[in-house]
Amino acid sequence: MTIRRFLLFAAAGTLALASQQSLAFESALYDWGFNIDGTTYCLLGPCDNDGLNPATDLPASINASAFNFATGLGSLGISISGAGSHSVIVFFDHELDESTSGFYNELGGTGGVAPAGLSWEIDEPGYGGGTGTGGTQYFGDIFTNFGAAALDNLVLYDAVDGQFGVAPEDISMARGYGFTLAAGETFEATVKVSDTLPSGFYLYQTDPAITGIKPEAKIYLSATSRISGGPAPAPAPATLALMAAGLFCLRRFARRGAV
Repeated sequence: MTIRRFLLFAAAGTLALASQQSLAFESALYDWGFNIDGTTYCLLGPCDNDGLNPATDLPASINASAFNFATGLGSLGISISGAGSHSVIVFFDHELDESTSGFYNELGGTGGVAPAGLSWEIDEPGYGGGTGTGGTQYFGDIFTNFGAAALDNLVLYDAVDGQFGVAPEDISMARGYGFTLAAGETFEATVKVSDTLPSGFYLYQTDPAITGIKPEAKIYLSATSRISGGPAPAPAPATLALMAAGLFCLRRFARRGAV
């Protein structure tokens, strides 16, 4: 672990412990990032905007008022408008029960069925904490895929050296959307990280229980999304026929009244 990583995590961990009295485990958000249509906003790894302040430096398309950047828990609102193709990716590197388990004792996985247009990835966040199936040190490629808006929908796989990481590892999670908007349409998503099992498709990160020391720590990354607005739909053929019949009747009544 680098000195810089240790100091940053220590600061985040202090804030996290002070603000999570209701949690049964320690949760600290070491790193985070957003990729909005190719423009990245990050704390460290994915694009390394050191000192980025989420309270003042995020774009208007991200509402982080209900998200705790110390614990990494809460909800984020994302709103994207403008006709054309768009992409949105969120990235989180949480540390769970680090004081008793260290960085490299975590597992990750998914639940439910991913909807169309959604991508995801669970990977080691680039620090090389363990080995891969090929026997060499495993770093993961989540940062590369985050920047390219090309998450691989896999758990602990690095396409650079073609190997899977061997769990347990240092886990990070990313979730993304690709979509096309028509004029007047808006993409709206609510991204949530919590310790409560969500409905629908989700990613999860867990730090296993240690007998006699601590219970299992587990968080879930989920989201809901929709596309709203857009032009009014064109009338169906049956509706047009009904309108025409109505106009015809009105015309006949008007002619009778004029006689």
